[in-house]
This record gives sequence, structure tokens and C-alpha cells, in this order.
Amino acid sequence: MCELLNDYKQSGITKIGDVQVFETRLVDANTLDEMKRLVIELATSIPKECLIEKFPTVVAFAKKCHSHLKIPRFCRRVQEATNASCLHLLLAYFDARIDQHKTLPELPCHVCRRKNGTNRKLLCKQCATVYHHNCHRPVISRELFEEEGFKEGWWCSKCTKEDRRRQMVEAKEQREQQSDGQQDGSGGESDSEEEEIVEEEVEMESRGRSAKRKANAAMRDVLEFEGVLRAPVAPPPPKRPKKAVVPTRSLPEIEEDLDMYKEAESLMEHLKVFFQQARGYIETHNPRKLDELDDLISELNFV
Repeated sequence: MCELLNDYKQSGITKIGDVQVFETRLVDANTLDEMKRLVIELATSIPKECLIEKFPTVVAFAKKCHSHLKIPRFCRRVQEATNASCLHLLLAYFDARIDQHKTLPELPCHVCRRKNGTNRKLLCKQCATVYHHNCHRPVISRELFEEEGFKEGWWCSKCTKEDRRRQMVEAKEQREQQSDGQQDGSGGESDSEEEEIVEEEVEMESRGRSAKRKANAAMRDVLEFEGVLRAPVAPPPPKRPKKAVVPTRSLPEIEEDLDMYKEAESLMEHLKVFFQQARGYIETHNPRKLDELDDLISELNFV
């Protein structure tokens, strides 16, 4: 039993708070009845979610084990045991029903979905959900996490709130069922205070969810913006060489200002522009004269 207890403690599935005290009680047990009580306490300390109540058909045929594990019935069988050998067989049967995939090293964190950091994991003894102590909300301090007996009886915040609400509902139903009208005033005030606390917690939880949704949307925008910033920037297209703009002039204007041209190149530029525009006009309005104009341009070397 000590070996099983140590295995269950390392797997994080037992609810027994002080393991050393339990081991001391186990060593000091001298009678069969004391051993029965310890076996029942060990079996009931394992959450139902970590047990295989019934094997699948294929596994059941392979193991030749078709029984259905029920904790109340198992406890009755322990009470009916007549010797230590029966207790040993019952313990072996119970240990075979531990789901190894539901142990602490194999279960991922409910928040970050990672399996690493087994020494930082906590298993809720109510819903068998696993959290890293720094992933859980509210965050659990390292000092509280390492406190003796804290992990063995720990409940997550969700189960704690549900249990508190259940207690409030039960207390309210009991008050409604009381017909004698003799109710302690101080008790009523304390109950009303507890109801206000629960309502505040529900309101804070709803606010936390809305804030989380807003934070997720903001994070998506940040990641999208980061992707835009990290995207490789395309090089700018090469700049086109600038061409000198030559004003368009008619032949009479060019002829009148011949004495104004100091260089033959400027006169040639004006004539080239004139013939280019003349060619475009003739190509659009009188294509039959286009060949004659091309011949004239070739002769004048205004290509």
C-alpha cells in the first residue's frame, strides 16, 4: 500500500493531504479492520475521472476482465474481506483500474495545452482538470503550491465557485422549507452577505470573460500588424530617365524664329516633335498620305 500511495502521489491523483501521516498509520496498523479502513480511504481518495469503471469490449476480452468497478460496491467487498490476501487481491484489482492517461504526467494543462512541467502541475480533485500553477486564474504562488498537503486537496476556481453556489442554493432551500419562522437574524445577515459575494463573483467572472474576448481581438490585431511589419519589403521600381520636354511649335513659328536658334540641335528637336505630331494626325485622319510623309521624314532624317 505504501508503494501504491507513493505512485498515486507522484501521479497527482490522490486526495490524501498528509501522506506521511497516512504511511505512519499504515505501519502502525495491527488489525485487519484497521487495514480495511486504510484501503477504503486510499480507494476513495482517487477521483472518479481517473478510474476505468468498465473496460472496452476488446480490452475486456484480452484481459478477461468484464467486471464493472463501482466504488461503493468495492468498499463493501473490502469490508467483507476475511484476511490480508483478500485485501491484497482487491488492491491489485483497484490498481489495474487506474487510467494512466489521466495521471498528472500524461495530462496537458487546460490553459496552455502542454504536458511538460509536471512539477508545476495541479490536478483538481473534483473535476480532474490539470493546470500549471502559473496558468491557473487566479495565479497560485510558488509558496502556496509547495505547501504541504495543498496539492492533495486542491480544487480549481471553477469547481470552488460551483460548490459555493450549490451550498448557497441548498441553504436557500432549507430556509424556504422552514415553517416555524424561527430563524437567527445574524444567520440571515450572513447568508445575505454570502449571496452578495457570490453575485459579485459571477459579475466579475462575466466581466473577465468580456475582457478576455477584447484582449483576444486586440492580440489578433497586434499579430496581424506584426506580420505586416515582418513581411519582406519589395524594392521600389527603377526610376525612368526623365526626358526633356520639347514644346510643340508649328512650321510658321519655327520659320519666324529661325534667327533665335543658336544651336542646330534645338531646331532639330522642334522639327522632330512637329513631324511626329504630323504623322499621328495623318495616321488618324488621312492614312493614305502616311507613306508620303514617311518618305519625306526619311529624306529629311527626322526619324
